[in-house]
Amino acid sequence: MILLTIDFPEILSAQCAIDQLDIPCVCFIGRDGFKIKFDLPLFAAEGVVKAWDEYKFNAIAPAYGGGDFTHNNFSKITLKRNMKNEYQINSLSLFYGACGWVDVIQDGDYCI
Repeated sequence: MILLTIDFPEILSAQCAIDQLDIPCVCFIGRDGFKIKFDLPLFAAEGVVKAWDEYKFNAIAPAYGGGDFTHNNFSKITLKRNMKNEYQINSLSLFYGACGWVDVIQDGDYCI
């Protein structure tokens, strides 16, 4: 199970968006680990992904070379509430300019 730990703001727009499919976000993977960031106009929040497999992730979604991040992509994510401030990542797709959307996670597991 691939988990996102995050404190979503206690506002109606954030609480409603959490239950939607394909929520727009940005995926960052680098020296500080794996982070998912949500930004305005939806809501501002940033969380850490736990229990993920870097090898499987990179086999599906190619890493960039150099810089502070191996991945820094516009993304879309679908979450399933697990417990307070912890969500299962049900789906995650990253956008690449050269090839479009790449599905990394579907039905809670890697697309390998």
